[in-house]
Amino acid sequence: MVIIVSFGDGSIWLTDVGFGGQLARHPLRIGQIDMDPPQDCRTYGYKHRLRPGLLGSSLEVSAADIQRNPHTSGYYLQCTDSKRCWKDLYFFHLKACSEKDHEIYHWWCATSPSAPMRNLPIAAIQTEHGRITYDGKAIKVFECTQAGEKILEVEVDSLGSKSADQQLKESLGIEISQKTG
Repeated sequence: MVIIVSFGDGSIWLTDVGFGGQLARHPLRIGQIDMDPPQDCRTYGYKHRLRPGLLGSSLEVSAADIQRNPHTSGYYLQCTDSKRCWKDLYFFHLKACSEKDHEIYHWWCATSPSAPMRNLPIAAIQTEHGRITYDGKAIKVFECTQAGEKILEVEVDSLGSKSADQQLKESLGIEISQKTG
C-alpha cells in the first residue's frame, strides 16, 4: 500500500516518501517516467524512478497495459544501489485498497512476532545530506558524498542506560524519560 495523490490537472503522484531505507524524499510523478533522473543528495545520493511493469516480472509494460490490467500491472519504485545499478524497491498498482486491507496490515504490524517494528525500537530521521537510523542495537549515520554513501555505525548500550539515552538524544533528538520509584 502506498500513498497516491491525484490533482485536478490529471497528474498522479507517488507521495510515499520518507519511510525507511532508500525511499525517495520527494513525490514522483506517475506516468512521467525519467529513465535517467538526476542524482539528488537529499535522497542519500540515490536516484529514484518509476518503472511500469507486471507484478513479479522484470518486463516493462505500456501505460495502456496498466489501464487494461489494473490488478496485475502497475509500477516498481526503483533506486540505484551502491554500484549505481537500478533495483526494485517495491511494486504498487493504482487500484485503491479497501479499509479492510489496511486493517489486516496494521493488525500484522501490531501482533506478528516477525514484524520488525514490534520486536525492536526503531527510529529514523532524515538530514540534509542523508539519514540517521536506530535499530535497537546501533545508531547509523548515512551521509551522501560526491564519492557515494558514507556510513558511520555506533553501537548503543541497552535502552535505559545513561549512555544509550544520551546517544539517542544527541543523534535523533529522542529523550527517554527515566521512570522513578
